[in-house]
Amino acid sequence: DFNMGFNDVVDNETGYIVPLKDHAAMAAKIKLLINNPKTREKMAISSLSNAKKFTWENRLTSLNFLLEEK
Repeated sequence: DFNMGFNDVVDNETGYIVPLKDHAAMAAKIKLLINNPKTREKMAISSLSNAKKFTWENRLTSLNFLLEEK
């Protein structure tokens, strides 16, 4: 859980976002993935697809856009 940088994780699609230092919430999400292979596989496929968006070129374009706004 964070409020800065890029939004690399899409909650419930490419991963889970849990509150900072909430170990019980993290453990619950890990158990969910361990006990649900279909969910785990679907999330893995979505994560790999999403990761392809994060090339150096795309990152630089995003940073330039942010710098131009301010």
